[in-house]
Amino acid sequence: MKEYLDERNRASEIADGLLSLPFHLGGILSGISLAIIYYLLAEWCYLFVFPPMRSAVFWMPSGITAFLFIVFREHNRLWPYLMAGIFIAEVYSVSQHGVGAV
Repeated sequence: MKEYLDERNRASEIADGLLSLPFHLGGILSGISLAIIYYLLAEWCYLFVFPPMRSAVFWMPSGITAFLFIVFREHNRLWPYLMAGIFIAEVYSVSQHGVGAV
């Protein structure tokens, strides 16, 4: 239990440090870094697309997104930047690969 609280305090310190940078720079850097990570994971997951389906067998970016929103759930000011990063990465990824079969 103590380890969980230590990790939670560490995540809170990271978010507070990012949000304390001037001109929303921390949020912007968070969004950009998440967009890059999300895009790279999406590209990796596209390696597991098998014909005739055009959708991935598993989608790792959703896991990293869920993890970040659980970790930073108390820092609502960081969420718009994370969502913008996810949106940009997803639009770019879909523009390259198209939309998968439903």
